[in-house]
Amino acid sequence: MRRIISIITILGSCGEFYWKLSGVELPGGDVPYCIGNLKGLAEKLNTESLITGVFEVITILSAFVLLALYERENRLRKSYDISVNLKRRQLISTMGLFLPYSIFHGLCFFSYSIISIIYREIFLNLEEPWYSTGSGHIFAPRYFTAISPWVLYWIV
Repeated sequence: MRRIISIITILGSCGEFYWKLSGVELPGGDVPYCIGNLKGLAEKLNTESLITGVFEVITILSAFVLLALYERENRLRKSYDISVNLKRRQLISTMGLFLPYSIFHGLCFFSYSIISIIYREIFLNLEEPWYSTGSGHIFAPRYFTAISPWVLYWIV
């Protein structure tokens, strides 16, 4: 089952990459290191960012729903086996403990999705390398990587 899911995921990633770059014409001559300001690519990147943002919201909401379902199951199913009770309580405790980290992760990537759409709409006509420089500054995963150890330290 894992292999099938892995194959579907890899094929989906390849299909998304092909869709994103199909129809994009690279300029001839001298090209900057990072070509971020391609007019044909901006619309597809906005669509991709919107879909990513929706998945982030779904992921955060599903984490809350899953935690509530596990807590409900723990209340309704009484077991006299101590290892079963301990395993359930440990799972619920761990999920509740790392929920702030998951929320922070989701908010960082959701904010990046929204900010990148706004950035591409406003600064679409900005010349290189200024467009790529601005894109690098709004890249939220880099901030998540820098701040997440502090969040983990606060949790633990």
